[in-house]
Amino acid sequence: AWPETATAIAVRLTENDLLEIIAPFGLTDLFELKLRWNPRLVSYETFLNRVIEKQWLQRWPKLKLIESRQ
Repeated sequence: AWPETATAIAVRLTENDLLEIIAPFGLTDLFELKLRWNPRLVSYETFLNRVIEKQWLQRWPKLKLIESRQ
């Protein structure tokens, strides 16, 4: 379950020792430190509660909360 776009990433090592990356929302949010809601999975309220519970903005002050309700 990936309530945030930046956490919707899977990486695995293939049989040929190559890295395979699956990122349905891309990697931009991860590299730009953007914390964005995944509306396909959870409600906006659940997303905000998770941000508060995990204390991400306090732990990583460079994160940018993108508050868009599409």
